[in-house]
Amino acid sequence: MNKRIIKQIEEYISRPEPVLICAHRDPDGDSIGCQLAFYDFLRQRRKGMVVSNDGELPAKYQFLDRRRIIKQPDKVKPRTWSAAVIFECSSLDRIGRVQDLLAPDTPLINIDHHNGNRRFGTVNWVDRDASACGEMVYRLVRVLGGRITRWPAELLLTSIITDTGRFHYKSTSPRTMRIVAGDMFPHPLDDSVSLTITLGPEVPKQLLFGFVVRSVICRIDHQLRGWRRIGRHVLEKV
Repeated sequence: MNKRIIKQIEEYISRPEPVLICAHRDPDGDSIGCQLAFYDFLRQRRKGMVVSNDGELPAKYQFLDRRRIIKQPDKVKPRTWSAAVIFECSSLDRIGRVQDLLAPDTPLINIDHHNGNRRFGTVNWVDRDASACGEMVYRLVRVLGGRITRWPAELLLTSIITDTGRFHYKSTSPRTMRIVAGDMFPHPLDDSVSLTITLGPEVPKQLLFGFVVRSVICRIDHQLRGWRRIGRHVLEKV
């Protein structure tokens, strides 16, 4: 990590005003995991903060925020912020209605791993080699002296699983695997996080897909084709 960027981030989040934590509208697993993990880090410092997103959490990620920490923008009063920490946004407009909470002079800390980031922040940390923003948050928390306990470990695991496609995408690196293999986690984790993300509330869809795959008819004639007629009794059972 760039020492100058670390120093700038430390300076802004150490100011007396609360920190606003946000990400792109319609949040996904990576952005939710990053926001709540950074919230936990600031909580360790007894720092005031608010987490706000424009858009409800998808059902399969709601288990991450059982305490309902993430607020909709219309539930947050505009105030003076020491900084707004923004995850996974290529441009400021991607935070949607959360922009209404910002003053023109609010310092913006832009943390992202995607190509095309417009570096709109007062501080810009863009690492295109990171497989997920969760990797970046892990490194930032560790460098700034934070602890990774079980809950933030689950949050960051969710982040990395989401943006690596469960480690299938080419962005998955040896560093990614070292982090999830043990560097990040002081406690062993079971499969519940991965299964919850994969299945979520859509278990019937998964069961139906499994039924189709088991019984599909294939024909190869320069192409692989498959079909299966599904009766009403199958749909009712699922």
